Amino acid sequence: DAEGQAEQIKAMLAILEEEYAKGNYVIAGGDFNQTFSNVDLSKYPQKPKKWAAEIVDVSSLGSHWTALMDDSVPSCRLLDQPYLGADPDSVQYYILDGFIVSNNLKVESFHTEQLNFVNSDHNPVILEVTIPSEEASDDESSDETDESSDDEDEDEDNNG
Repeated sequence: DAEGQAEQIKAMLAILEEEYAKGNYVIAGGDFNQTFSNVDLSKYPQKPKKWAAEIVDVSSLGSHWTALMDDSVPSCRLLDQPYLGADPDSVQYYILDGFIVSNNLKVESFHTEQLNFVNSDHNPVILEVTIPSEEASDDESSDETDESSDDEDEDEDNNG
């Protein structure tokens, strides 16, 4: 039910926040059995009398999280009928699979692989992230140091 799913997200987010506060890189991914509010569901309209996914308001996750679900390909299909031989217009599709990524990681790519549900009622969702290098942080720090050194040099030139 919706209340239970909301509690699951809340409990998961508490764990994610705890790990993030420790300075860890955090990724939670999989079948959320819910859809993030930043997903365009217009490609997969809700069919009458079919199970409907609840919506997770991504703004409730907090500012240091990115919620990712790819709506270019359905990540899940309803198991109320055999898929092979089914009229594609009769199948209920969903976007339920994705990731929540901490902002101390850089998302390089993210997509749902279209395998036409050949192995499962879910298509695989693929995420590539990198850990920002300390060199990038060091470069930014040295730029600031260089600028302050330049200012000091100008002061000396003006005074002397």
